[in-house]
Amino acid sequence: MDEIQGFLVAAVPSAPIESALLTVLHVEVQGAMQDPGKVENWQTEALRQLRTAGGQKIELGEAALVAMFRQPTQAINCAFDLLNNLHRIGLDIRAAIHIGECEKRGDVYSGPVLKLAAGFAARAGPGDIIASRTVRDLSVGANFIFDPRGELDLPGIPGPWPFFAVWSCLSNLERLKALRCGSFKPCGLGSRPLTI
Repeated sequence: MDEIQGFLVAAVPSAPIESALLTVLHVEVQGAMQDPGKVENWQTEALRQLRTAGGQKIELGEAALVAMFRQPTQAINCAFDLLNNLHRIGLDIRAAIHIGECEKRGDVYSGPVLKLAAGFAARAGPGDIIASRTVRDLSVGANFIFDPRGELDLPGIPGPWPFFAVWSCLSNLERLKALRCGSFKPCGLGSRPLTI
């Protein structure tokens, strides 16, 4: 009987594998687990931000979000919006963005891009948005500053992978308003963030 069942399972065609180049955003929410009421709040806000930014959810947990975008600037802007909006409800995030080839079988995504995005997020501190060199190189001309932070090595993935903290480059007036409300990290005119 087991042999027949094994044959029947093997005979069922599996979903085809699709491959695409995607920008992946990996977000970890800190403090959500201490207050169960905040879990639903941040998840609702995250899904709203994804819709606004043109992203699509890959995975949503109690304290983590993995999403995909067509362009790196969409993912960066979404990360900044999440950072600011979740800060208002008392939650900090750390986020990472990477671009690479991703495989999709049915609703399941896999590939080194997901592992690298998670690895970069693990290197981020509270309130940090981290980007890979690939993201930096494809975001030339956008209003962001990329501050070198180190390199990531993961078993089974050829490296090392340089990564950068991302800073929003606002106009002077926008920066002044943001500093007053505490919503944005400031950046200078050079390549490194200002310390206040």
